[in-house]
Amino acid sequence: VVLVTAHYESHTDTADRLLQTQVMLDAIDAYAPGRPVLIGGDFNTSTFTLEQKRSEAHVAQALAVDPERLVSPQRYEPMFALLKDRGYDWERCNVLGQATQRTRPDGTPKPPFGKIDWLFSRGLVCTDPAVLPAVDSDGVAVSDHEALAVTIAVG
Repeated sequence: VVLVTAHYESHTDTADRLLQTQVMLDAIDAYAPGRPVLIGGDFNTSTFTLEQKRSEAHVAQALAVDPERLVSPQRYEPMFALLKDRGYDWERCNVLGQATQRTRPDGTPKPPFGKIDWLFSRGLVCTDPAVLPAVDSDGVAVSDHEALAVTIAVG
């Protein structure tokens, strides 16, 4: 099984996330054609450009139209169609519709939160996906991202 971690640029847009995905998938296929793969990381699937994210009014208007947009970004992010076309699954690898962001002790980031962290699999059977709170033993946030977990088996 090939394990891949990713951290996409956050100051970009959906077209650039698509390009980053294509480059990553091409590199995986060059390295390990046809092998089972699990990709995980911060894909920054905000569905907005940086300029749009900075406009509270723009985000509020978009969320009024689709309140689930930030936690279910698949139809707004073309990278998901490319992943599907290349044989990757995310539906069985993730808790869908649940945010993976949280506020750190410094008060940032602030809601609304989205699902920006993902697992993608090819040639694997994924079960028991979970989002685990990223907090220490006192319940204090140690990251602005929750942790993801999944059980995998070669399919």
